[in-house]
Amino acid sequence: NLIDYAARTWTFTSAGPLLLACNRAEVVAIAPAKGSQVWRTGVAPEGRGVRSYTTEALPARDATHVYLRRTGKAGRQLAALRLADGGVAWEATAPPGLLLTSSPVIADGELRVLGIRSGSFDTLLVLAGFDRATGRQIMERPLVLLSPWWRGTYPRVHDEYSHPDDGTLALADDRLVATLGGAVVTCDTAGRVEWARQQPWISPSAASPLNYVPARLPPLLDEGRLLVAQT
Repeated sequence: NLIDYAARTWTFTSAGPLLLACNRAEVVAIAPAKGSQVWRTGVAPEGRGVRSYTTEALPARDATHVYLRRTGKAGRQLAALRLADGGVAWEATAPPGLLLTSSPVIADGELRVLGIRSGSFDTLLVLAGFDRATGRQIMERPLVLLSPWWRGTYPRVHDEYSHPDDGTLALADDRLVATLGGAVVTCDTAGRVEWARQQPWISPSAASPLNYVPARLPPLLDEGRLLVAQT
């Protein structure tokens, strides 16, 4: 079996003197020099909606906190943890009709997250903004209209296995790059779209569930070139 299950389950992020191992159920802070655990914070067992070996979460951080998407019984949520001790500074569940579909990034001093907004007639990919100090949602802007196929898959608030409703969001200079379902969208930090590109995409219904694994590697900017991994 050539699948690297550890890489699909955890991400590792440097945070000053700490190394953070993260997935959508818990965060473990490690002292790299000794390999010892400094602190460990997870979704409370009574609120946990996923297994401990759920898929990875790529956090954002500043000097004092780490911000990540995680999943509880109430659905996908954003949380801020204190780097000093792993304590929960705040946690916020998205409002009804909005599915958080990417890990957060910090832009203009605020958190930006991709979301899928389900309306009465259309399903949209949106850019949502959250206050970094409180977790309160402060903005939402539509990016692109999603095809009718997405309405059949939404919502999947408790599904933390590989699935096409997982997108990626990255900060590249002064703009954001979003990927979802084979599409690439760039916008400014306020959500004004600059350009979008749709690659050929095969629905998972046309492939074996065991073989279908969406690509969730964040976009990379390399000397003016945008590098993306797409399903």
